[in-house]
Amino acid sequence: MKAFFLSLVSAALLLVIMPGAVVAQPPDAWTDTLAEQYSVSADVVYRTANNIPLTLDVYQRRGRKKNPAVVWFHGGGWVTGDKNGNFVRFLPFMRMGYTVVSVNYRLAKQAPAPAAVDDARYALRWVVSRSERFNIDPDRIVLSGTSAGAHLALMAAMIPESAGLDHAPGSDAALAVSVADWWTSGALTQLRPAAVVDFWGITDVDDLIAGANARSWAMDWVGDTTNRALAVKVSPMAHVRAGLPPVLMIHGDPDPLVPFAQSQRLGEALDKAGVKNKLVRFPGGGHGDFSTDDMHRAWNEVRAFLGECKALPD
Repeated sequence: MKAFFLSLVSAALLLVIMPGAVVAQPPDAWTDTLAEQYSVSADVVYRTANNIPLTLDVYQRRGRKKNPAVVWFHGGGWVTGDKNGNFVRFLPFMRMGYTVVSVNYRLAKQAPAPAAVDDARYALRWVVSRSERFNIDPDRIVLSGTSAGAHLALMAAMIPESAGLDHAPGSDAALAVSVADWWTSGALTQLRPAAVVDFWGITDVDDLIAGANARSWAMDWVGDTTNRALAVKVSPMAHVRAGLPPVLMIHGDPDPLVPFAQSQRLGEALDKAGVKNKLVRFPGGGHGDFSTDDMHRAWNEVRAFLGECKALPD
């Protein structure tokens, strides 16, 4: 496992550092000791749904009791993608010292909406229920992801039980309690994340299945325009209210896949509800196609925001 982890790190660093030729880099204490700072629990089954074992990876920071954690959801329009191809994206969170839990969820071809939302909520519960095992501070859990993954992070943080999007508990005996019990049983009473970091995420699914912004991949997940009520229900915009966790939005403008206006509308709605939030706009950033300088700025914004939320690692 250690050799596998080192190979992943090496590949990730090459992808980050070299768009073209390999250039010698100065020593970096963190990258040189990364394998000693983290252990990896790979392909842990957190749930079985539709007879599909759903897995996650835990990149656990060694020697830290009650360490903050990031629960990370990959992008891909709910129709493609996998946690194994997303390691590079969340490396900066590990650089900050977070434990990272990278989650797979059911894609559209396996189960249509709202299955992925249910999986995201279940994964959050699983992490809370395993907080002692992985030395995670349940009061400092940050949800994050890119694009459709950011949508799932927002939904996991925002939807109330009354939305009816929490379904069967799955195969985990430790979590085999009714949906109502989730909110009244033991340690799981504190399911509210410390913050959400939304990288160019989808906030209005209905906008993507009807009208000028319709996207085929969104329709593959939700269905056609006859399912607009469901599209609204699985949209973060539909669940804005007071008392939600703080939300940081990172979004390029123009974004050819997820309109920047979606993040603007979410920010305005959160403002009206009195929820702490910040939208950081990147002109010309596209759908995550940021320059190196823009990515430095984005991660500086992430660190500052999470510091304000008292959610940074010690």
